[in-house]
Amino acid sequence: MDVVLAIDLSEATVTRIRFNFFWAVLYNCVGIPIAAGCFAALGVTLKPFEASAAMALSSVSVVLSSLLLKRWEKPSYGRNMEKKNRSPRRRRMQNGALYTELTTSV
Repeated sequence: MDVVLAIDLSEATVTRIRFNFFWAVLYNCVGIPIAAGCFAALGVTLKPFEASAAMALSSVSVVLSSLLLKRWEKPSYGRNMEKKNRSPRRRRMQNGALYTELTTSV
């Protein structure tokens, strides 16, 4: 069971990493042109203290998003597994197909 839990936790971690990466790319695509002064003609500029606050906010938002991993719960493996765990990988784990895939691929 420990391998199954490790796989589930790693999936949650990779999902969170992808979310943080998407958020950072979006944040930088908006923030870098503003900080570089590309919109100065429109009156949109950043003072140095505003730019440093924006940088700090970016880091804090990624850390807070990563802390949401603490809300991860072990999946329950019992009669009601189909109701709680609906992902295809978890259904394969219940049927033993994942174990077969791991043992035959070695």
